[in-house]
Parts: sequence; C-alpha cells; structure tokens
Amino acid sequence: MLKKVRPGKPSPAMAVALLALFVALGGSAYAVNTVGSADIIDESILTQDVRGKPGTATVAAVNGSLTGDDIAGQPPNAANGTPYINGSLSGWDLTDGTVAGRDLAGNAVDSSRTKNDSLTGADIIESSLAKVPDADTLDGVDSSDLMRGAGRLVANRIVRGADNLTTTLLNIPGLGYLDANCGRNNQAAISWWNTTGANVDLWNGAYNGQSEVLGVKGEIVAPNYGPLIAYDASWNDTRNGATFSIGQGNGPGSLKMAVVHAYAYQSADGQPCGFQAHATVWTG
Repeated sequence: MLKKVRPGKPSPAMAVALLALFVALGGSAYAVNTVGSADIIDESILTQDVRGKPGTATVAAVNGSLTGDDIAGQPPNAANGTPYINGSLSGWDLTDGTVAGRDLAGNAVDSSRTKNDSLTGADIIESSLAKVPDADTLDGVDSSDLMRGAGRLVANRIVRGADNLTTTLLNIPGLGYLDANCGRNNQAAISWWNTTGANVDLWNGAYNGQSEVLGVKGEIVAPNYGPLIAYDASWNDTRNGATFSIGQGNGPGSLKMAVVHAYAYQSADGQPCGFQAHATVWTG
C-alpha cells in the first residue's frame, strides 16, 4: 500500500527561480505603465536618450523620433470632441540660431508672425517684386511727359572782407566754377571760369554802358578763361546781378547745361562784400 505524498516547502533555489520568472513575465510591463514625469530626475534626459543622434565630422546625423504629438498639447478632433490644447514649447526651449528655413513648413510664416518694421531690403529678393501700380505717373502726370536726365540745384553765399583775395563762390558740376573777390579795383566782383578743357557756349546779358540790359549776347568761352559776370562798384555804373546760361555738347549725344544766377554787393569802398549764387545744372 502506497503512502500519501505530501508536498514539501519549495527550496530556496526554487523560490528565486519563481521570482525571476514573475519579474520577467510581468515586471517590465509594470515599469512601463508606472514611470511618469515624477519618476525622472529634472534635466536628466539627454539627446542620446532620444532616438536619433547628432552628426560629427565623420558620422552622419540620425533624425530623432520626436514629433509635435510627443509635446504637451494636442490637436483638435471633431469626431470625438477632443479640443485643441497648446503645447508647452516656447522660444526658451530652443537654442538661439538653431532654427533654419528647412525646419519650417511651407507658407508657415505670414505677415502676422513678422515683427512690424523688422524686414529690410536685404531680406527681400528684389526680382520677386512686381511693378508699383502707379509707377507710370507722378502726381497724375504721365511719365512720357517728364523730362529725362539728371538735374540738380547748387547754391552758396559768402561774406568777404575787402582783402583783395579771390575765393571760390560756387562749383558748377562739369562746367567750371564762380569765384568772388572783394577789394580789387574797389569793387565786389564775380567771375565764371571755364575749367572743362574745351570750349563752352555762354549767353549773357548785353548792356548799354554798364547797367542797362539791351538783350542777350552769345559767345564761345575758351578753356581756362574767366569772364567777369557781376560786380558792384562805387566808381562806375553797377551790374551787381546777372543771369547767364552755359552749355557744352549737343543732343542726342552727351551734353551739359546750366542756368546761373549770381549777385555781388558792397556798400562802400573798403567795406565787406556779400556774394550769392545758385545754378540749375542738367546733364544728359
């Protein structure tokens, strides 16, 4: 007759084996489902802990796996009523200078995301700009009615003591200059000098004696010559103001022209002189 066998206590080795089997079958699942933010030491997750790695001089970079869905926040879902929740990333989470154009989706940045008055000409591709809608007119005047060329206005005025020293009063670009002298022959005098290296046409007033204008006379002024234009003297009839025109070249080729107004004044012999001149210069 067989004796009834009673189960004995498991040996220590059996207990360890059973514990290892329990951990292997259920322990990892337990850990996956229970590790949360509170279980992670602040600032302990490094780049190498996320799938992907940066490149080096000899090893290519591997893209990581984080997407917008891995960041706090969520997109809306009308099917189940899930609302949109903003994520938690901000400018403080990005290293300065790390976001490039390739990191942005097409048409992701519009005028509402650009700071007012922050863009400059260097930020714009000029060839992409269209013609200004009203560029064919200026204050309603058609561009075909406007004179083409480069014009400018130059002007100056000075006061000189009666020291008989000559000084430049006004440079006339491309057509010489005006000089002024106070004291020579007891007068305030202005001369125009042709420094162009070629002849220049001059139209100036024709006078009866010194002061009465009879009309306009023309002459050709040789290089390095300076005719007297205006003067104020107590010993003679005065011509203390003059308007004259000078020009060089002929259209349709290169040409230069100027209309010049020059004025000289001296109250009495030995007194300071005042000079003023302005010119409209046109080149084309």
